[in-house]
Amino acid sequence: MALGLLYELGCGLIKDRHTMNPNQRRREGIQGGGSFLALMLFFFSFSSHATAEQTPTWAWRVGDDPAWAHTDHDDADWLQGETPERLLLLRYPYRAWYRFHFTLPEARPEGGWGIALGRIQTADEVYLNGVLIGGEGRVDNHFVDALHKKRVYALPDACLRPGVNILAIRVQSTFLVGGLVSESIALGDYRMLEKAAENEAAPRKQMEAFFLGMLAVAFLFWILFIIYRVHQSEYIYLGAVVALFMGTCTLESLLWYDAGGATPFTQRLTTSLYLLHPIPLLLYSARLFHGVRPPYLHYAWAGLSIGLSVLFLSLGGLDTVRAVEAVWWLSLMITGGLLLWQAWRLRIWRQAAIPLTLAIGMTLLLILALSDALIHARMAPSLPFDFLLYVGFACLIVSLVVAMTIRVRGMNERLLTLSEQILTAQETAAARTAAALHNELAPGLAAAKLDLQLFLRRHQLLPEGEHLVGQLSEAIDQTRTLSHEMHPGAVDQLGLQNALQALSERLATAQGWTLHVDLPEEEPLVGTRATLLYRMGQELLYNAAKYAHASAVDVQLVSNRRGMRLTVRDNGKGCDLRNTQPGIGWTSICERTEAMHGHCYFCLAPGGGMEANIWIPHH
Repeated sequence: MALGLLYELGCGLIKDRHTMNPNQRRREGIQGGGSFLALMLFFFSFSSHATAEQTPTWAWRVGDDPAWAHTDHDDADWLQGETPERLLLLRYPYRAWYRFHFTLPEARPEGGWGIALGRIQTADEVYLNGVLIGGEGRVDNHFVDALHKKRVYALPDACLRPGVNILAIRVQSTFLVGGLVSESIALGDYRMLEKAAENEAAPRKQMEAFFLGMLAVAFLFWILFIIYRVHQSEYIYLGAVVALFMGTCTLESLLWYDAGGATPFTQRLTTSLYLLHPIPLLLYSARLFHGVRPPYLHYAWAGLSIGLSVLFLSLGGLDTVRAVEAVWWLSLMITGGLLLWQAWRLRIWRQAAIPLTLAIGMTLLLILALSDALIHARMAPSLPFDFLLYVGFACLIVSLVVAMTIRVRGMNERLLTLSEQILTAQETAAARTAAALHNELAPGLAAAKLDLQLFLRRHQLLPEGEHLVGQLSEAIDQTRTLSHEMHPGAVDQLGLQNALQALSERLATAQGWTLHVDLPEEEPLVGTRATLLYRMGQELLYNAAKYAHASAVDVQLVSNRRGMRLTVRDNGKGCDLRNTQPGIGWTSICERTEAMHGHCYFCLAPGGGMEANIWIPHH
């Protein structure tokens, strides 16, 4: 008696043999023989001594009759062969039956007998000698698709018979073509077959988990947009697309089926969510192409999608899903075609990167969706079901995220440029005001002081008017101080590093600091940026003098090809950065730094005290 636990019944990809030429049939035969030999050798090492008494055969017929599950049914007039065929299920009841005649070896494997049927399109019931032993999906009017699962069923010992056994498989498809879609169908040790199916499904589960995780991250980012009151319609539409796609992918995933979540209601809900996918795209396109006629087409197709979704969620059933699916595909094609046509008509990719990104994403979705539909029509099992459609939607979502990122980045750049322009304008105005104070008001006050002194001496009123002269002298000093603070002339006259050197030495002498200054020899910055950086260094040194109670201060200015970093460090008492409310000085420093496309941070210095770092680019 020969050893074996397995009958190899598939040969490569299940294809329509009526469309094959002789060379293709020979290649299919070679592939089938190779897979047969490889699979026999694989199971040989796990098998016990057993003998196959006859070659198993298949019989199949389109239609539905519960009596076809019985062992006494005569299937002689059915289509028959050594491998099952795909079946066209074009009319009600959209079901068909397979009958598999086989004889088992005498020796029972350790894990019991089992059969691996591979993937079935889309639901099935399996009977062994007239007894229902399992099924995936639901074969009735309230259907449940089980598109992704590999069917492995145990053959109970109580149902097995000596000699010929009959396995009857009732299949149902929501699509035009259905039935067994497998590279191989195998009899053998149930535990080994189940483990092999689990190993084969593991990469898909990992892919689904990763994909759903990425969608969840995108959805959380959208929630953050809403929390921070970014209520522009573009972000709302993006969140709607992500939410709908995440919902449908979750309900269609193998993880959901394994968790037992597939029910008739969730199946209807999944299809209803699919029907809603074009709506946010249509609404976004209506906004993007505002003013293009006729705009009511966008809203008409959006309303149609909502109506189809509500209709299917209410009715369900195979007849409804087949009718709705055709309309949904038409809606999706029209949506994408309308977007691309309007994009081409307006030549918007010449104006901005955002419409071009969206056009690329929609083009990829249409191409991959059409490819997925063609693969389904051929029932090719080489790709997971709906894989290309999922990838197409993923490309569209990525394009939306990229478009929104480009927009946010552009807005931020415009805001920073505007802030820098405002600071430049403020410095220009401050320089003009400082020049007026220094060159006009201060000399006028000085002349008024001299005239007052001459008047007081001429009328011998000098002692009585001394306080007026003092007030004028104080006003002159305040005017000059205010002029210097509004626009420090030392930066223009001495340069940034010399001005910082002079300021640091003056404050060190007044405060009794031990000063260490490290400044570059060459002039690092000029113009407005030099003045702003000097102001920020001035603010840091004044804060150290007023609050730090330090005995030593370090000032460092480092310049490289990208930008410049100013560091002011003291050994004073420091502060609790986590519980301290930022003052006006710190806030103004941070705002000015950001306006110049730089960054700043404050930290505790080694050994105590504070350290402030400011970095700004050269341009």
